[in-house]
Amino acid sequence: MSKAKRALYMIRVRNLEVFYNSSRRKFRALAGVNMDVEKGGIIAVIGPSGCGKTTLLYVLAGIINEFEGEVLIDNAPVDPRKHRIGLVLQDYGLLPWKRVFENALLGLKVKKKVINKKDKEYAEYVLTRVGLSGLLKRYPGELSGGQRQRVAIARVFIMKPDILLMDEPFSALDAITREEMQDLFLDVWKSDSVSTVFVTHSTEEAMYVGKKIAVMTGPPGRIVTIMDNPFFGIREVKDSDLYFSMKLKLKELIKGIQK
Repeated sequence: MSKAKRALYMIRVRNLEVFYNSSRRKFRALAGVNMDVEKGGIIAVIGPSGCGKTTLLYVLAGIINEFEGEVLIDNAPVDPRKHRIGLVLQDYGLLPWKRVFENALLGLKVKKKVINKKDKEYAEYVLTRVGLSGLLKRYPGELSGGQRQRVAIARVFIMKPDILLMDEPFSALDAITREEMQDLFLDVWKSDSVSTVFVTHSTEEAMYVGKKIAVMTGPPGRIVTIMDNPFFGIREVKDSDLYFSMKLKLKELIKGIQK
């Protein structure tokens, strides 16, 4: 592959295999996973529970560093010391004894020893964009679930990540708040166009937030198909037949995997 072609991709995964060792046996979590994410692209990863979606994210985040195959970020091996990797989890990951503004700066503090005035101004700008400007002095325990997730999203964008990894970040929220958070995520993402892998168990969410959709099998985890998504960012669907046809195809793939 030419250098020009390789440069189009921020994330490249080739023949990825991950094994877990237990007291009784060696368990294969991922088997031959291949995936590309273009610079500024979003790929939604969907599949049944236990198929290795979170394991894939942990490899991309550098949390799991023992694996077979090749995993590159911007044409270099994954290295959390060199790459800015934003990870958003379902449980928010906020420190209860720190206020909103302090929690929002945590990701940046990991990368920078000194937080300067410009950093703080940018943090205030992002927090304003996610609707938290009036809550900066509150503690996580004084926030709703949606507000806590807003802090988590603001935190990763404040650190200006090279890649963004989302692990079912909205699954614990009620339906209305979940839609609001999906819209908020895409709104903030559009200003930065950070390459994103978004793990979800919802076909509707995958079809809304993913430019491409990857369907995984498991266990062991394999990607069986990656498809372009014509419904990315579309809430009001005009071609309902095509929408429901694609939704049915995704569900049939997942059901077939679970048999």
